[in-house]
Amino acid sequence: MITRSIVKKLRRCQEYVGTDLGAIVEFFTDEWYSAKETNRPGYQLMMSDLKKKKKHFDQGTLKLNQRYQLEKVSWPAIVSEGLFNSVQDQIEAATDLERTRLKAAKPRL
Repeated sequence: MITRSIVKKLRRCQEYVGTDLGAIVEFFTDEWYSAKETNRPGYQLMMSDLKKKKKHFDQGTLKLNQRYQLEKVSWPAIVSEGLFNSVQDQIEAATDLERTRLKAAKPRL
């Protein structure tokens, strides 16, 4: 299922590429998967297709923005690990409390 969010992103890609940069031949999407993971069906299919269809291209002759590659990046933590764990504990406690409350609730008529 492709959501409106995905459709908007696909449309923006098409507008960006336009006719100046070439043509988009195929879209690969991974709805509900985190982009930080490479173990996604659409990503794996894209890499497989690239290896099959484009293996005759010498990557060295392509411009930097035309090459396919994964970048290893990391960002500093926004919050400390202790604060993160504390908040997670609070969320779990609130969830357990709400589940208990709902189990004890009387059904509405």
